[in-house]
Amino acid sequence: MIEFHHLEDGYYARIVGFDDSGTRIDGLPVPVTYAPHAFEFDWQIASSDGANDGQLSFWVDGVEQSPLTELDNDTMRVGKGRLGVSAIDDSTYGAVYFDGFVSHRWSYIGLGGFTPGLASLPVPR
Repeated sequence: MIEFHHLEDGYYARIVGFDDSGTRIDGLPVPVTYAPHAFEFDWQIASSDGANDGQLSFWVDGVEQSPLTELDNDTMRVGKGRLGVSAIDDSTYGAVYFDGFVSHRWSYIGLGGFTPGLASLPVPR
């Protein structure tokens, strides 16, 4: 899962994973600007019970961020994907735009001609 946050000093994105027990594991927050960005993640299941070699990698605008490694996630499976906003509070407002979605099963996707930050955005309230 990719989470987005707005804090006093700006916007942040981070990757979030879960292990076999359902324990949430947060990646490091990555600062992002108020501009279009490309986000990509790659989830690798652990090779066997007890191997603890699962991994969740994260790219922002084609630059790999600190991955979550040594995950005990051998019983986890991807059953569906969702794109959208969830778990917001009453003080949250504004719009989120998704210009594209691509899913691959076995290969890195990359930016595919996208140049981060070039599109104009509405001014936040």
